[in-house]
Order: sequence, then structure tokens, then C-alpha cells
Amino acid sequence: MRNTIVRCSACERALKLPADVGYTSLDCDHCDKSTDIWLFPALHRVKNNSAPQQVVDEGHSSCMNHPSKRAVAVCDGCGKFLCALCDIPWNNDHLCSQCIEHQQEKDADNVLRSTYIHYDRIVLLLAFFSIFLFYLGLFFAPAALFIAWRYWKEPWRPVPYKKWGMITYVTVAFLALVVWSSAIVVAIINL
Repeated sequence: MRNTIVRCSACERALKLPADVGYTSLDCDHCDKSTDIWLFPALHRVKNNSAPQQVVDEGHSSCMNHPSKRAVAVCDGCGKFLCALCDIPWNNDHLCSQCIEHQQEKDADNVLRSTYIHYDRIVLLLAFFSIFLFYLGLFFAPAALFIAWRYWKEPWRPVPYKKWGMITYVTVAFLALVVWSSAIVVAIINL
């Protein structure tokens, strides 16, 4: 049996699993609460560490990258035969790794993008430095505002999220610019 733990829904203690499969109700030895579960045959199946399917006879095609393995799909990009290891399902297509790389190169919508520049963090650092560095703050604050304006619509991360952080950092950079500019104007007037 696998190392599967089913816990009581009330006290979170581990329950003893029966050997049979199907719908059953387990009683907790600790709190006497009944927990209903479905046990599937896969729970009792021993893990099989067998190798992928080998080409068994002349009638089967082999993978272009792994000649000893049976082909299970054809790449929709280039037509190569692919084994289960090389087959990459993508938008109802089957692609090989070379076609995925080719798609990344010509990807105008950044759908397959794997690296992102975190412009919000750059703006955060520039806004932070603009607060604490007097003369350089006059350069860091406008740079933070420019980067926020320039890259506002760029995807910063693969998972969409709210842009409240960027708005906060822009506000800090703007306030730092106003404070340092006011300090310089006051210093010039007092000369």
C-alpha cells in the first residue's frame, strides 16, 4: 500500500484505511467522528517503475530523439515522431521541444515568455533611493516615474496581479521628488 494518509475531518488524526475499495465510512478512534471516503483501486496499486514502451516490432514507428522508444504522437510543427517523453501538448497541438523554442522566438504576444523583468521592483528601489540620497534622489525619482510610465502595460509576471504596489511606489517617488525639489528651492532662496 502507498503512504497515503486520510485524516479525520474533526480532529485531524490519521485514520486506518481498510483493504477494500469503494465508498466507505471510517470511524475515528480518538473522537468517534465518522468520515465518509471513496477508496479507489489506485490507492492500493504498487508503483511500477517500468521503462517507457519500447519498439516491439517492425510495424511501429520510433521517436526521432529516442530511437528505442515507440512514437505516440506526431509533432504538429515539424512532423517528427515523438515518444511520450518528447511530446509536449500545447493548445490542442503536439509539439517537440525544438518547435516550442521556435515558437518562443517568434512569439509576439509573449504567450511563451519564460523570463520577466520586474519593473515594479525597479521602481521600488529607485523610489527608496530617491528618499535617502539627497542629490541622487533628484535623478532617481524622475527615473522611477519614467520607468513606471514607460513599462506600465508590460507584463511583469506570468500570473496577473493588481498594480497597487506600482501605484504606491510611484507616489513615493513623486513625493520624494517634490520634497527634494522644494528643499533645493528653499536653499537657493535662503542664499
